[in-house]
Amino acid sequence: MNARAENLFHDHVDAICRRTDRMFAVLMAIEYVGGIAAALLISPKTWSGSQSSIHVHVLAAVVLGALILSLPITLALVLPGRAVTRHVIAVAQMLDSALLIHLSGGRIETHFHIFGSLAFLAFYRDWRVLISASTVVALDHFLRGLYWPQSVYGVLSPSPFRWIEHTTWVVFEDIFIVLACRQSIHEMREIAVRRAFVEQVAQERAENISELQETRGQLNEALKAKTAFMSICGHELKTPLTSLSLQNQLAARAIRTGDTALLSRERISSMVNQTDSQIKRLLRLVDDMLDQSRIQMGKLKLEVEDVDLSELIEEVVGRYQQQAESAGSPIWLDNRQPLSGRWDRFRIEQVVTNLVSNAIKYGAGKPLEIGLSRRGNTAVIAVRDHGSGIAKEHHSKIFEQFERVSPSPHIAGLGLGLYITKNIVEQHGGTIRVESQPGQGSCFLVQLPLDAQAGQNAQTG
Repeated sequence: MNARAENLFHDHVDAICRRTDRMFAVLMAIEYVGGIAAALLISPKTWSGSQSSIHVHVLAAVVLGALILSLPITLALVLPGRAVTRHVIAVAQMLDSALLIHLSGGRIETHFHIFGSLAFLAFYRDWRVLISASTVVALDHFLRGLYWPQSVYGVLSPSPFRWIEHTTWVVFEDIFIVLACRQSIHEMREIAVRRAFVEQVAQERAENISELQETRGQLNEALKAKTAFMSICGHELKTPLTSLSLQNQLAARAIRTGDTALLSRERISSMVNQTDSQIKRLLRLVDDMLDQSRIQMGKLKLEVEDVDLSELIEEVVGRYQQQAESAGSPIWLDNRQPLSGRWDRFRIEQVVTNLVSNAIKYGAGKPLEIGLSRRGNTAVIAVRDHGSGIAKEHHSKIFEQFERVSPSPHIAGLGLGLYITKNIVEQHGGTIRVESQPGQGSCFLVQLPLDAQAGQNAQTG
């Protein structure tokens, strides 16, 4: 705020100086015309016998007046606000006062022009211009009093110390003007400080309002997301629960009626398998919801250990191979060399599982390809399907919460799988991206540093 107050103060001073420069430019033009008029009224002509000519005072008013006032007027118009401009104006104003006193023959009344000029110079609020002006007055009274006393005092033999008397009265006025200037400058600084404070408060208020509006927008978005999440959760949880309820009703009716067809070994085995499938689905949904909550709160922690990534991928593929073949999408695994590193085994298994299950969902009954390779100190997992593909504008969107590759209602899920996958990969210091075009399938590429701890440190740094 101090810097801003200082800038405001200097801007205010500059504006005052520029305004005062323009005022003096107008005043000096008026004084020039007034000086000529005074010379014409007091002594327009001089006589030599019966011959008359223009009085030298008129010539002095025209020529000397122009010489004295032309430079300050020019500076006031060309260089307003400059220190040199106001000092030249101060000197010229006092010289013009001296010319007026000379034109009047040293009349005491015209000496008041000096005191009025000092008052006008006070408009600058710069006491230093008073020094320039007062110095000119003192030198003028001393030199003219010494060599041409009638021009300044109106008498031929004034006291040799009379210039001191006049200078003393000028200094007397200067003292009060200097005090007024200093007081004015002090008040201007206080005003600048108050203005800076008001601006700071206004800026802080504007920032607070902006932050509140942003927070409000975030809260609205969070509320919408929560509403969408609850809606999706309700739908996704209802499906397996409905299936479990139906299975339970069938079992209860079979027991109650003694229906042997419903109590057959094959029928009971089918019901148990369906129940187990729906329970696993429920557990998967609950796990996704818990992971989403952990990510939101920043509590998704890793338990890093030595992991054989080749073996882990083979295990996941083995679990999903039958399901994939049933969907018409057998999995081709390109895993020629063993590859180990330090990761959270459970979380990396979750990443591979999410990618494989998604590939089966959207594989359109075509083979899936899973590859594992090493690039320097990075493990690269590639999961490719030959399904409908993803438009480029959705490549980043699918990694957000509740976003799904396909809006099809026949494909179950909360839309959290890729969001959780991305966060797990980034927690390991890695990256995940998708390469896809509509109609050409999709390839998800995961890059993991071989040491998750080192990857995390590099990402933090």
